[in-house]
Amino acid sequence: MHNVHLVQSYIPAAEKAVREILVENGKVKKIYKSYMAAFGPTIVQMGLLPCIAFYLGNSQGEGDRRVIVHLIAKVVGSKDGHELYKQLASSYENDMSSFYRTKQQVEAAAVALKLAMRTYPDEESNESREEENNGRVQAS
Repeated sequence: MHNVHLVQSYIPAAEKAVREILVENGKVKKIYKSYMAAFGPTIVQMGLLPCIAFYLGNSQGEGDRRVIVHLIAKVVGSKDGHELYKQLASSYENDMSSFYRTKQQVEAAAVALKLAMRTYPDEESNESREEENNGRVQAS
């Protein structure tokens, strides 16, 4: 469970990270909002380390899931997503209290990022627009 105060303390860093990395023309691509929305349930289903490993893996399709882990790392003060993963793996093997503390930080950062992303309108992908336009043409 995330700590409300920790989430609140991460919101300014999350807003800055989203603005610097994801915002284009005042919008955030919908795919990144989807990846962020799926991050929490993926932790519950897989566990934190497998979830981060999955998100750091090669993305197939639109967008790059790795961006989500790099955003989280930036918010919690790690260099990047790979450094965060190494830190978590090491603490899992050597210091479980440190692992759970970092897990709580990651979860709070994910919530803060999700909230920060919601402040921007969606930018539909070119692929989504093409499908939508094709659907309109076929329906006519």
